[in-house]
Order: sequence, then structure tokens, then C-alpha cells
Amino acid sequence: MSPVATRQSCLNSCKVERVAEWGPAAFSRYRSAWNVPKVMARLHAFWHMRATAGFFTMDFLNNSLLNRMKTLRELAPAFGMRWHACIALPLIFALTACGGGADPSADKPAAAQPIFTQGRLDPALKGPWRMLGTGQLVDWKDDGLHLFQEVKSRCYPDPQTLQSHVIDGFLFTKKQENEKTTVEIHASANTPSAVTLERVKEIPAHCRQPMSASHSDIFNVFWDIFDLDYAFFKERGIHWNERKAELEKLASAAQSAQDLQKIFVKALGDFNDYHTGVMHAENGTSVSYFNSGNTASYKMLRQAFEQQSDVDSLDEFQLTFLNGIQQSAMSRLGSSSGKLLNGALLWGVLPGNVGYIGLSQEIDYADGSNITRDRALIAAEMDRAISALQGTRALVLDLSVNNGGADAVSAEVAGRFSDRRRLAFTTRSHRPQGRAAQDWYVEPRGTKQYLKPVYLLTSDLTISAGETLTLMMRELPHVVHVGQPTAGSQSNKLEKSLPGPFHVTLSHEINTDSRGIVHEGRGIPPTVPVVIFDPADPQALTHGHGRALDKVLELIGR
Repeated sequence: MSPVATRQSCLNSCKVERVAEWGPAAFSRYRSAWNVPKVMARLHAFWHMRATAGFFTMDFLNNSLLNRMKTLRELAPAFGMRWHACIALPLIFALTACGGGADPSADKPAAAQPIFTQGRLDPALKGPWRMLGTGQLVDWKDDGLHLFQEVKSRCYPDPQTLQSHVIDGFLFTKKQENEKTTVEIHASANTPSAVTLERVKEIPAHCRQPMSASHSDIFNVFWDIFDLDYAFFKERGIHWNERKAELEKLASAAQSAQDLQKIFVKALGDFNDYHTGVMHAENGTSVSYFNSGNTASYKMLRQAFEQQSDVDSLDEFQLTFLNGIQQSAMSRLGSSSGKLLNGALLWGVLPGNVGYIGLSQEIDYADGSNITRDRALIAAEMDRAISALQGTRALVLDLSVNNGGADAVSAEVAGRFSDRRRLAFTTRSHRPQGRAAQDWYVEPRGTKQYLKPVYLLTSDLTISAGETLTLMMRELPHVVHVGQPTAGSQSNKLEKSLPGPFHVTLSHEINTDSRGIVHEGRGIPPTVPVVIFDPADPQALTHGHGRALDKVLELIGR
């Protein structure tokens, strides 16, 4: 897909009226809502970022989120969507991949080399590669990565090129075993591998030929991509093969790309996966996007938007909701930091000498920031907060409305509560093609650590990297997980271009916690249930968070 939309938010689906050409100017990042134009940028940024799936409309596409993300490089934090943050292409490099806390025995930063030196691509990286675990081939040239999609018996060129500046600052390690050459790409130093490349002799000639774009052909490619690489049919109760016959007939009869988009939406409509969606650019003038994430609280938010007339934009409505949550928290703080890092961080002291840290995303902490800068920014602010809150008797870490971001940032936050190194979770590709599993660890970070009782607050609006932060925190013995289960969208997001004017994103990597449990689809359950957003309560969106904080303070006071 060549266009990048410019502004318009949508929960689950949207149309964007203006579209700009994909190019350097289009690469900017996201904050807590989707902006289609920036979304596409995010896609490329996928290289580093986890697939922020935020409830603010599809993760990356959320306007605020995307608006805040100023460079694909940021998106790259996860290499993979998260279209939140983090969408495909680069999504390829999965957002999650940007995390920090890898096993140093497997990923040694000392051996990593810069991809670019004085603006020049390292010669060892030029030429054809297979990107393991994604079903893609890459021809790496000075101007960027040229992608080719391999889908069962089909192979076709991706119309987009991942431009070199998007991955400036990335590192690589090279390994030679007999006749096999592999390269691991790292979004930043001391992080797990974001992408594994295996050297191939050449890109087959037929892969360089554009594929027929009949509606039936496009549908079959769409179907095969999900059939090959979607990892959670069973967990989400999706009987994929049973849907094909009916939808294939509809696709054959489709009269337009809009008709085909409706068929794709019908196919994905009940996935309830914030990392799975489809985008259609039509004649370079309008974009429609569908994201299948649809947790209970998300439904409440959308319904509340539809029942009011004061706010025209769903994106603006979502931001108003987040601001309300933050104001509710600040009203309880005897002293407060105010909103920091583009509004993502808030800390202070609650009644009863209880510390409070609220975090709404793990990315885009400054205009134009990338994964490395975001890690440095959160590290500095967390050090200040932990130092200031050392005298409190307990602390609430509030992730109840958290749109996700980069796992590396999650690791920085969790490290401020860690007493020693522990395995937090392991990520593996659904179809690895030889790519090794990546271990994520939580370990002490920063000038001081907070080792008194910590109460971790989550809900089904805790998404993506917010969930990997939850997995990290749950490994710590002094942490009590309270609230509601998380959204259950933890996978990195893989983005692929279809023949014609479509892009899809899907969950293709599986996270298992230290006990071998997969929480995708059902969410990470709290140890102590506390209702925050109750679908049966009409006032839950306005008063639920405050009541939940009061309940947590009661638990601490016992």
C-alpha cells in the first residue's frame, strides 16, 4: 500500500479522507490513538516497536498515538503494532522486539555492530535474505529493504520499501555455520533480536513480477496469509477453514475494492485481537481501516461516544477519557509530578503514604523520539520517581489504561522494581522457519529499586506492551496483581501488503510466561480481582477508575 492516511481516528473501523504518498515525511509515530497517515509510518517503524495495540483504535492507527510518533524509527521500536504502533513491514521487526532484558548469553551487545557507519550500509548486509518467521524475502540495498511476500505457492513484490533512515541506529550480529549465514537485527543495544535474516542466493525471478490483482486472487492471498501465520485461531475460538467457502464466493462476486474490504472485515470481525486488522487505500484519496480489538471496556467507550454529541472525533473522545482517568488519579495525590513524557507518566503520593505511578504507554515520550531515546527518557523519570517515593509504605503501579509500545521500555520500568534477574516471558514465532525463541528477563535497573509492596492495577484496556510489562512485574515476589484481566493482545504484529490496495496485520508470535502459560485471547488474570470498568455500570467510565483506586488503598490498609 503506497498511501499513508492523514488524520482521522476510528475505533475498529474508520475512513480517512486525505492520503499522502508514503515517504520520509509520512514516517511519524503514535501516542494513544491512531492516525492513519502516521499509522503507515508506524508500519515501518514496526522495526522496533511492539505493536502497541491500544484501545485507542488499533494501536498504531490511533490518532493520538500516531500523532505523537514522529518517526518510523520509533515504530521500529518493536519492529513489529503494532499499525501501533508498530504495523508491518517493519512491523516485521516486531514491536516487541524492541524490548530490553534479553539473555546476554544469547544476545551479546559487545558483538553487535551498527548497521550504518557514517551513513553507509555495512556491506555484509547487502543483497538477498529470507526474514525468518515472517514469510518474507528481502533485497537489502543502499536505499532500503525491498520486500517480497511468500505465501504458499505465490510470491510477489511488496510495493513499499523500508527506507534506510528508518533503521538508522539499529545494530546487527552475524553468524556463520557451515554454508548458512544468519544476521540478527537489534533495535538497540542489549535487547533481544528483533529480526533474523538468513542469506539466500537470490530473489527468485517470479517474485519480482507483480501478481494479478483480481478480487479472487487478493482474497486467496489474504486467506493464505492468515492460514499460514496467524497464531491464535484456537485461543480465540475461530474456525477459520469453515469460513472460507462462503467468503470465497462473496469475493468472486465482489464488484469493487470496497466490497472486498467488507468481506475481509467479515472474516476478521470476531477475532477481538488488537493486533489484527485490514487497511484499504482507495485511489490514493481515502483509507478505510478495521481493527478487530473489541474488549468489553472498548465497547463501552465506543457506545459512550455514539451516545453523545459534544465531541465529533472518536479520537478526541478517547483522549478526553484518558485525561479523565489521569485527573481522577491526580485529585487523590497529595503531591504530584504532573503529566510527564507527552502525558504518558504521572506519579505522586496517595493518602496513607502510598506511592502512585500511572503509565499510559511505553513509547513516544518526546516528539521525534525513537526507541533509544524513549528508553533513556523513561529511565530518567523512573529514577526520579522511585527516589522520591522511597519513603512510602507501598506503591500502586497503574496500567489500567495503557496502550502499549515497546517492550524495551517495559523492561526499563519493571527493572526499577526488581531485586534480581528473572525470566519474564519467552517469545517464539508461530512459523519460525529457523528463528530462535527470544527470552525476556526482568532485572534490576536504575539508581534505586522499589522493593516494598507494589500493587499492579490492570484492565482490559491494558494492551500489548502494557501486557508484557504486566508479565514482567508478576514475576516479582513483592508485587500483587489487582484489577481486571488484560486485553489478551500480547503478540507482536506482523504486517503484510496484499496484491492491490490492501494491508493486513496479524498476531504471529506467541508469548509464554515463565510457567509456560499463554495468555493471548483471555488476558492475564489478576491475583486479586477488582472491578474497574463494569459493563453493567453506566458510570463505570467516569467513576470506575477512582473507585478501583479506593479499593486498592483499602487492600493496602488492611
